[in-house]
Amino acid sequence: KNLFGSNFKINVEDFVALIKENCYYVGLDPSKTDLAVLFRGIDSDNDGLITALEFFRFVKIFLAGNLDIDDLLVKVFDYAIAKHQEK
Repeated sequence: KNLFGSNFKINVEDFVALIKENCYYVGLDPSKTDLAVLFRGIDSDNDGLITALEFFRFVKIFLAGNLDIDDLLVKVFDYAIAKHQEK
């Protein structure tokens, strides 16, 4: 799939796989259930697919937001530590 193409659409299964694969590299392991809930929140028109625009809005708002890089790293590591302690 061409992530940058205007025809990009991803379903919940592919979204979960994409996020889980990339979270691995920062030491996170979100549950499939949590990611499915997140998917539904990103899917603004509730059509069961996320478009490139919806995906990039998610990246900007939820991952970048208005945080500087140091704040973002602290939040990521805090989340990772909390999830690790739950195991």
